[in-house]
Amino acid sequence: MIEAIDWNAARFFFDITQLIGLVLLGVYTHITQRSKANSQAITSLDREAQKRLEEVRNHIVSIERRVDVVENQIGQAPTHHDLAILHKRVTQAASQMESLAGEFRATNRQLGLIHEHLLNDKRGD
Repeated sequence: MIEAIDWNAARFFFDITQLIGLVLLGVYTHITQRSKANSQAITSLDREAQKRLEEVRNHIVSIERRVDVVENQIGQAPTHHDLAILHKRVTQAASQMESLAGEFRATNRQLGLIHEHLLNDKRGD
């Protein structure tokens, strides 16, 4: 009743089962390694993106500070109205200088005449 077990056939089926298991294990390992590689690549890319984003933020903050300084300087710059007033005052000063120059020439001429008169005067002789 008990038949003899065909060990060769049992070993064959065991080898086939083992081969199928190894193939499935290889496929599973490949999928998990690819998933790990993708995960690592994503993590690396995320770190790089965060680093560059921080650099951009720092650059923007620097530019904002510089723009604030420029806006402050522009706010303190003279306007066209201020320049017109300044031009008017410079023109007035120039005309007054010309007037003074004329008066100094006249005074210098008079002083020359007085000096000449005193040199030519022979009162004591």
